[in-house]
Amino acid sequence: MLAGAMIGDSEGGGLNPARSIAAAMIEGGESILHVWLFVAAPLVGGALAGLAVRGVCGGRARGQ
Repeated sequence: MLAGAMIGDSEGGGLNPARSIAAAMIEGGESILHVWLFVAAPLVGGALAGLAVRGVCGGRARGQ
């Protein structure tokens, strides 16, 4: 909630990717060019988190 209060109103950003993507599709123009970020960022973040867990746990993170 704090992130929404800090970012949402002042910068016009959204924390819900579905809402941001839908608004960009309806508005079109330059907004649609930035949609790739809402798709790629969670994928890259998930991959980095997986690598971090593997590095910290040494491959033992599978319920062992």
